Amino acid sequence: MESARKRRVTELDAFRGLAALGVMLAHFNAYYAVTAGPDLPWTSAIAHAMQGSVLFANTCVRLFFVISGFVISYSLLRSNTAVDFIVSRASRLFPAYWVAVVISALTLTYALNTPIEGGLTNVFWNLTMCQWWVHKPYLDPVYWTLTIESVFYLWALIVWRLGLFPRVDLVAIPWLLAGVYQGVALRNGLPHLDGFWQRSLILDFMPLFYIGILYFRLYAGQIAAGPRFYALIAAALLARYFSAYSGMNLNALLIDTAIATAFGLMVSGRLTLLANPVLLWLGAVSYSLYITHHFVGKAILIRLHALGAPEPLIYLVPIAACLVLATAVTYLVEQPALGLIRSLYKRLRPPPAPIPHPGASNKPASKAA
Repeated sequence: MESARKRRVTELDAFRGLAALGVMLAHFNAYYAVTAGPDLPWTSAIAHAMQGSVLFANTCVRLFFVISGFVISYSLLRSNTAVDFIVSRASRLFPAYWVAVVISALTLTYALNTPIEGGLTNVFWNLTMCQWWVHKPYLDPVYWTLTIESVFYLWALIVWRLGLFPRVDLVAIPWLLAGVYQGVALRNGLPHLDGFWQRSLILDFMPLFYIGILYFRLYAGQIAAGPRFYALIAAALLARYFSAYSGMNLNALLIDTAIATAFGLMVSGRLTLLANPVLLWLGAVSYSLYITHHFVGKAILIRLHALGAPEPLIYLVPIAACLVLATAVTYLVEQPALGLIRSLYKRLRPPPAPIPHPGASNKPASKAA
C-alpha cells in the first residue's frame, strides 16, 4: 500500500462526535415523548426537526459505519501483524465498554427498577461483546452496532491478512452483489441466506463500510477522484438501496447519498470549520457517550418528570449529565487504559524481523586471520 498522507483528518473526530450526539438526542426525544407526552412544546418541536427520532438515530448510525470503514483501513495500514491490529482495536473498545456494561446493569437495577434479562449470566456475556453469537440479549440496545462493527473488523482483518486489501474492490463488488440478491430474494420469496449468515456477512451494512474504505483510498492516494471512484461509490449506494435493511426506501438512499457527499467534502478539506475545539472534544468522548447514555439519560429524564421539573430541564439535564459521564469515562478509563495496554504490548511483542540491506551478503563474515 502507498503511504497515507500525513494530514490527520480531524474533521473525522467531529463527524464521530456529531453522530454520537445525534443518537443520544434521538433517544432522549423518544423517551421524553413517551414519558411526558408528545404534545408538549419541546417534544413536538424537536421531533419535527428530527423528522422522527428513529430515522434520525439510524442516520447517525450509518455515519458511524462509514467512519469505521475509513478508520479501519487506516488502522490496517499502520499494522505490521494481525496481533497489532487486534490489540489496537481491543484496547480502544473494551475498557470503556466494560465500564459501560457495569453502569447499565446498575442503572437498570437500582434507578429504573428493571430486572436484567438473563441475570448476571447475561451481564457476563455482554462483557465479552459476543452476546449475539451465543443468542443472549443485549443488555443495552445500542450494543447491536458493536456486533456489526466487530464483524466488519474480523472480515477486514481476513482480507488484509490474505493480502487482498490493495485489491479490495475485487472482494467488495461480489459482496455487494450478494447483499443485493439477499434483499431481492427476501422481498420476492426466493431462496436466501438465513438471519445468522446475513448478520455474519453484514450484507446490509457492508456498502456503508465500503464507502468509508473508498474514501480512505482516495485520501491515501490509492485511487483517483475519477469515473472509476464515483462508479464504485454509486455501486455501494445502490447496493445499500436494494439491501434487505433499506428495503428500496428512497429516503434511505437520499440520506446515504448525503452522508457519502459529506464524507467527500471532508476528505477534500472543505469542512475544516468542523475542526473546532467543541466538536473535537465531542469526538473524543463520542464512544463513551454512545455506550453509556441510554439508560442513564432515561433514568434521569423519568426522575425529573416525576418531580415536576420544567420541561426544558427534563430534556437538557440528562444531556448535560451524560456528557459529563462520557467525559469522565473517556479521560479516567478509556484513554489511560488505551495507553497502558498499548505500552505493555510494545514491550512484550517480539521485535520486527530486520530488513536486509540490498547490498549485504547473506554469507557470514569470515574470521580475521
